[in-house]
Amino acid sequence: MNKRPNKRNRGIILTWKGWKKLQAAKIQAELKENDGNPFSVEELSSRAQLSPHTISRIQRQSESVDKSSLQSIFVAFSLKLCECDYTKHRRQIDDGEARQAS
Repeated sequence: MNKRPNKRNRGIILTWKGWKKLQAAKIQAELKENDGNPFSVEELSSRAQLSPHTISRIQRQSESVDKSSLQSIFVAFSLKLCECDYTKHRRQIDDGEARQAS
């Protein structure tokens, strides 16, 4: 019997539009609150109430996260997460297509 690990559904990543929106707000906050210096992963983690690992996953854009994590980082910069800001991770789409073909 194959048991799957108990993992949360981390199936989305930011779209290019969502990434640009988040980066623009982050840069504005860095200019206003941090003398133009980039926020560290730890500062972003504290600000968004997310783990540093999750912040890194969001920043890499190649590993999917759950929607609530994206909502948290957007709220941390007074942004609203819209459907156009995220998409299903391509690997998940490919896996689903492979299962349907079986």
